[in-house]
Amino acid sequence: MKDQFLHQNSALTTRFGLYGIALLMACVGCQGDTDGDATARAAIQQEHAQEPVVEIAQRGERHRLMDASSPGTADFGAWAFGDSLATAAVMWGDQGDAAAASEQWLSALRLANVFRVGLTPLPLTRPGETQEQRMARALNYLMDEGGRHAAVGVRESFGDRAAVIFELALKSKVIALMHVPSSGMSDADTILDRSRRLELPEALYVDAVEALRLGVSSEDAATRVLAMSKAVGEHFALRAKKPG
Repeated sequence: MKDQFLHQNSALTTRFGLYGIALLMACVGCQGDTDGDATARAAIQQEHAQEPVVEIAQRGERHRLMDASSPGTADFGAWAFGDSLATAAVMWGDQGDAAAASEQWLSALRLANVFRVGLTPLPLTRPGETQEQRMARALNYLMDEGGRHAAVGVRESFGDRAAVIFELALKSKVIALMHVPSSGMSDADTILDRSRRLELPEALYVDAVEALRLGVSSEDAATRVLAMSKAVGEHFALRAKKPG
């Protein structure tokens, strides 16, 4: 299931992540691009030359959306931030592909900059700890000092909606990893409450909510919740690309 978790995020990043990060950094106001950011933005603008994506202000002034053409950009940014942070922490806890983990952490840091959030560093490695202990600390980071602090920062910068989106992205990944049948109602209520507050299409989340309420196995619950997470992420990504 953990492999499924990591593969899903990799696929979403490949399909939408470069667009989302470059668009956000162009539109929301990061000061001073790195060479990599400028290259990414140029690639995105070339790929979507037919779309009214961004207007770059002169002499380092704040970048902004042309004619407010993409109201879903902040929504997708909040989702991508929560998703990248959750995946980076899980990869750190899993002690797997260091390069992939670094890539996810870099995505989270860039989006933290966009949302003007000072991101708490991942925990330090402790000599002699088991992988289970390390993963437990990674999940504690997401639910406490890392995730909670970031959610507060997103709310202060972009409001309640963005914070709820961030929270749903992050908590859906935590639920997928940590769910046990006895917590089904609580986990279902968390997803249902945030999804309804965001007025998401019911089809995106109803299967996961029903499965959790029925007390399905941890493996089945993880599959349903990760499918929901993927669908919601794609929903926000497509809205960010759509003018108007």
